[in-house]
Amino acid sequence: MKHRKTPGWVRTAMAVRQVNPDETAFPLPPADGGLEGFPERVPWATPIFEMSNWWLAVNCPCGEKQVPLRLLAARIGWRITLREIVPFLRCATCRERPSNVQLVDSPTGDTGKFGARMKRLQLHP
Repeated sequence: MKHRKTPGWVRTAMAVRQVNPDETAFPLPPADGGLEGFPERVPWATPIFEMSNWWLAVNCPCGEKQVPLRLLAARIGWRITLREIVPFLRCATCRERPSNVQLVDSPTGDTGKFGARMKRLQLHP
């Protein structure tokens, strides 16, 4: 049986969990949980479970990667916040820290079915 390399954001998530251990089991949270509508300000202190419908857009020298907060909540705990995640992010390919991290409401970056623009909040730098 071949062993697959763990993606970098999962390794980062595991490192964050060691910093802030959460003693609960982490099944995937419900897809409809969380905040109503995309926030106007960065919700630094809000648990990522409440933002499970959104994604992190992470830019590094290798390109942009999309990280679903719902899966991140299942891996490292529902109660962890963006304030605890963003400083620990690293690229799995080049091992560099991201040059840009944004909270986005759509992983595809398209305009959606009604032509609404994708919403983004700057998290880093």
